[in-house]
Amino acid sequence: MHDTEGRYTRLFEIVDSRGIADLDDALLEADQPELYRSLHNAISSLSSIETIQNLSKEEAIQRATIFSEIFFSRLCEIAGSDDTLAASRSDSVQAASSWLKIVLRLLYGTLESDSGTGTAATVIGHGSSESDSEYQQYRLILLIYSFTRALVRAFAADGLNEEAARIVKEYRISKKLTELAVGLSRRSDNRDAEYHVSICAEIAIAWALRQNRLLFETEGTTNTSQAPDKRANEICAWAFSNPLMREALNINQYRDIEYFNKERFEAFISLLPAFAWIDSIQDETKGKEWKEYLSWKEVAEILREKAIATGYRTGTMLEYMASIAQT
Repeated sequence: MHDTEGRYTRLFEIVDSRGIADLDDALLEADQPELYRSLHNAISSLSSIETIQNLSKEEAIQRATIFSEIFFSRLCEIAGSDDTLAASRSDSVQAASSWLKIVLRLLYGTLESDSGTGTAATVIGHGSSESDSEYQQYRLILLIYSFTRALVRAFAADGLNEEAARIVKEYRISKKLTELAVGLSRRSDNRDAEYHVSICAEIAIAWALRQNRLLFETEGTTNTSQAPDKRANEICAWAFSNPLMREALNINQYRDIEYFNKERFEAFISLLPAFAWIDSIQDETKGKEWKEYLSWKEVAEILREKAIATGYRTGTMLEYMASIAQT
């Protein structure tokens, strides 16, 4: 084999004496070392906001925002084909990073919602009966979701937002994010943490990359104008047809009947209200987040009840949800 492009030489320099689990994955990383290094730096900085030494929370959040912006810029530059849109691309990346910073400040308690109800603490379960490790895992998933949503926002220039899912798949960003999340979860004493975080990270990324406009208002926030039954129906229709979410929900067939995984579906609907809360965060609409959270808790409860009633069968669930949405 002739290494005419030097790919294997670069791979050898990166891997050194370490083993390779996936050759294609490793070659892709060797081709774009700066991109994946910036991704690793971004996620590491996001997850270490409370633990990094010699920095206040605000300083650590600023650091994480900068690292995230570097990654967004590099991925958008690779994906974008028209250099004439470089200025608008830069504006989109900066806007996405600014939004992410607001979310981080809420998640880490340095900025409180105007609602005065301690929304962020309620959403992430801070101060609840959950263990500290469970709390950290849950917030890690919300960080992954927020980061991915910010990435979608960064793709607003160049008309790339519709291509976000394809680009994330092509460069295996979803896989890398999940692996990084699992690696961070290994710090926990909980033996089930790795598996649970992996499931939730897959779900978070799939939902963050959705493009179904029926689920949103024009500003990109979750649409609460519809009745909960109708929104629950649309979520089912989307989730059971979207390839990435179907994989995340482990949709499978048994004796010619299609089922969705109970544990994964329950993880999905339990996260929906928190995801909706994050989506609703806007610099100019503080206080709206709490209403979104409560509204989507109602939707999640509908989905939970109907999933049990239909025996976790996708076809039956779709028929049932469509029928109640029409009443």
